[in-house]
Amino acid sequence: MQTNKNKIATLLTALCLTVGAGAVSAAEIPQACQYRAPTPESYTWDFAGEASELFDGVEQRARRIRSSAAELDAFTRGFNLPSWESHAIELQNMRLELNAIGEDACRLARIRRVVEPEQQRMIDRIQLRAINLEQMLTTSIDQFNDWPQRTMVQPDYAERIDRMYVEAIQLKDAAKGLAGYESGD
Repeated sequence: MQTNKNKIATLLTALCLTVGAGAVSAAEIPQACQYRAPTPESYTWDFAGEASELFDGVEQRARRIRSSAAELDAFTRGFNLPSWESHAIELQNMRLELNAIGEDACRLARIRRVVEPEQQRMIDRIQLRAINLEQMLTTSIDQFNDWPQRTMVQPDYAERIDRMYVEAIQLKDAAKGLAGYESGD
């Protein structure tokens, strides 16, 4: 039986390269997310500093995801719907940013055991938020791809976009070390 941390690590590993691509088997898990033996440099490396830099990158990417979600939300509320291409561009932007977060999160997962407990908690929160966001984004992309004429916005799509906006804020806050606080900036 897998522990929650193992399940999160497995899901996060799948997230690294396959946002929106469906399930990934163990054989397809990217090498970049697998653990490697320590090197001589590992014994003097500033893992806490590296984690801080990765947190900053996750925060900036989460801000960009939030911005794309806000744009999509505006699209769903307007009377004159923008073209389906506008939706596709924002969804793709979100996917690219989330893929980059997945790469950073893989590195964070690898160095988790050698950083301070507060940074470990931040890594755990980032992983959970990234997985939640990935699931919502995948569902939104799948639904978008299934719209027959792409002439109207589905209500559950609009609700999910709104939830992704909130989740992006929470991911940003997790990367800043703010547990359970929605700052909105």
